[in-house]
Amino acid sequence: MMHNPLSTRRSAVLYLLVWLFLGGILGALIVISANIGWVNGFLFAIPITTIYAYATGYSVYYLCRAYPLAEKVPAQVIPVFGVAAIVSGLFWTASAYLWNALWLSAGLEWAGIELSRALSVLIFGLGVVLYGLSAVVHYLVIEFERTQVAERR
Repeated sequence: MMHNPLSTRRSAVLYLLVWLFLGGILGALIVISANIGWVNGFLFAIPITTIYAYATGYSVYYLCRAYPLAEKVPAQVIPVFGVAAIVSGLFWTASAYLWNALWLSAGLEWAGIELSRALSVLIFGLGVVLYGLSAVVHYLVIEFERTQVAERR
């Protein structure tokens, strides 16, 4: 049985480091595309990416357990993960707007950014792609654990 990505300290640290790296990349993309300061880009991107990491990790973990590739046909698995990825991308985009609104409503205009349509599409698209990649990684871990159990037998 697949372990939760946060079940051990080692896997939790690795998981968080990967997502922090992805948050840094998103922050850099925002800085470059929106022509804003580095502090603004990272204050925006790192927190929303961390929240998305946990939401995605648990969602994908449970979907991979509910839809094991060895027992389901792709026609059953792909639509479920496609809808979940779209909903997850929408969640990430909504959380980006909420996070930005919190900065601006607190009177910290210097920390907020302008969420343009292009930036919203970028966040949504990355959310969908990262959800799919997370599903692939989870399925790879399932297969790795399955082969380890088979080798022990």
